[in-house]
Amino acid sequence: MNKKARHIIIAINPTSQEAEHTVDWAISNILDSNRDQVDLVCALDLDVDFTDDVISDVPAMYDYQYLNDMEQQIESRSANAMKRFEGMLTENDINVKVKVYKAIGSEPRNILVEYTQASNADILIMGSRNLTTWKRFFWGSFSEYVQAHVNCPVIIVKE
Repeated sequence: MNKKARHIIIAINPTSQEAEHTVDWAISNILDSNRDQVDLVCALDLDVDFTDDVISDVPAMYDYQYLNDMEQQIESRSANAMKRFEGMLTENDINVKVKVYKAIGSEPRNILVEYTQASNADILIMGSRNLTTWKRFFWGSFSEYVQAHVNCPVIIVKE
């Protein structure tokens, strides 16, 4: 029996701890190299990346070029990490395309929803940030928002 081709999106934050687990889980449990086209998607939120990763390195007096250089470093680090996950998929003969977007004037969750809708994905796979109840209350759940706004099945991979 010939199985129907599927378009699957795997959405990850390539610098997070759960990214590798999410990709591994998708390879082991869902993906079929004979029929799946995978889009490996990342939506960078540079404001968050700045505060989480490099804010302690930002001098009190800085210029535009310094911030631009820091942004490029974050983008480069994320792109390199995406290549690693792309390699994991291609090693398993999965047809994959990598998409990296910058959230400028929008939240990453909106970018992911728009991309998923526009590409007519059959399945969206994403990791869970495993937020505490308080953090989820204040920040909101990324995955809950996305699954409520896309028109395809969503698989949330937990550690």
